[in-house]
Amino acid sequence: MQKTLTLLAILTFAFTMGVVIAIAKGAPQVDKRARVSVVKSGDMVDIAVLPSKGYKWNDEYPATIKFSVCNDQECIIVTEEIKIKKD
Repeated sequence: MQKTLTLLAILTFAFTMGVVIAIAKGAPQVDKRARVSVVKSGDMVDIAVLPSKGYKWNDEYPATIKFSVCNDQECIIVTEEIKIKKD
């Protein structure tokens, strides 16, 4: 009886893992509508957002960026609203 329950548990685990792997591999690819490029130069980090063809930045929706900065004693998380300056 003990061997049967152990075998049943192993088979159930193997079947579940097979299903999880199949779902992960079969996940549909998301069509990217924008690319984000990040470049660090010294202490400055440049973040560029490039919308794909046919898309543009939505000035009416408040975009935010969340990041962390650290010194020797602590790290803090900063959330800033992105406001685009008009030329």
